Amino acid sequence: MSERNSTLTDKEAMETQSGFMVVLKAADGRLVLSLRRKVGTPPTSQVYFTADEVRQLTALMAEVLPQSVSERHLVGAKREEAFAPASDLEIFMSQEYPTLARRKKSKSNFDPAAFLNTRVKLAAAVVLFVCIIWLGFGLFTGKKESAPDQAAVSAPQTGNLALNIEREGERFVKCLLDFKQDTYRSSQIKAMSMMSAELQKKYWQETGFPLSQEQQRRLPKEQEIRIESSLARKSGPGLHVVDVRGGIVTRETAADASKSMPLHIQLTMLEDQSGRLTVIEQKDLSAQVSQEGASQSESGIEP
Repeated sequence: MSERNSTLTDKEAMETQSGFMVVLKAADGRLVLSLRRKVGTPPTSQVYFTADEVRQLTALMAEVLPQSVSERHLVGAKREEAFAPASDLEIFMSQEYPTLARRKKSKSNFDPAAFLNTRVKLAAAVVLFVCIIWLGFGLFTGKKESAPDQAAVSAPQTGNLALNIEREGERFVKCLLDFKQDTYRSSQIKAMSMMSAELQKKYWQETGFPLSQEQQRRLPKEQEIRIESSLARKSGPGLHVVDVRGGIVTRETAADASKSMPLHIQLTMLEDQSGRLTVIEQKDLSAQVSQEGASQSESGIEP
């Protein structure tokens, strides 16, 4: 079939070496694909494409098909973020744990500004009503709020924030160190979902996630992560350092004697404007705890 006898434009058709012409047309926002067999080409149910033809076909499909509504509205940084390639962890989660992947995606797509804008009128009315009542009550009683009362109100808020950070650090460490055969994969995915992109990539490469079935069979069947204490402190604007201490108790079987080793993980967590915490750095200081314990034991032995 020659292009002289065809009324199709270059963007609508593409000839292949297999003897077929691929015809692309856009209709009502959808793409219509059809094949035309050249004279002398035997009929077949399969059409073969070379690597160059695949790239050409992909480019033609992008040109012929009109942009979707979301593509037309997303521009600049928002468009790059929406159509950014998925990471290895996101691909693995979507294949192995689709429910967890959808839950993580819904949380990451949450926009606090949009959420507040939809309720700004109602919130303004409620705040105004409360302020009027509070002002009227203050004028009626003639009392003013004292400085000690303000300190008492702000102190629990600071304490609650530190407690929340410490709990998030404990949850991260429990998932990070969970290598039991039946919960290994899901725990590792939960831990990596709390990491920054840089730390996640580094951890993925260092641990060789996921382990093979043979490697998983060598993991301990009985394991317990015991958290004894966690302490959070602020190290900068939006940065928090959390020291999680405890121990790891393992058994090969239920009948075997337990083995215990000390645990000290130091986390650096970043808090964004919405209050979401992300682990950007982790340090294993357990070896220092073991050395300190050995030194204390040796110093307690009399010559």
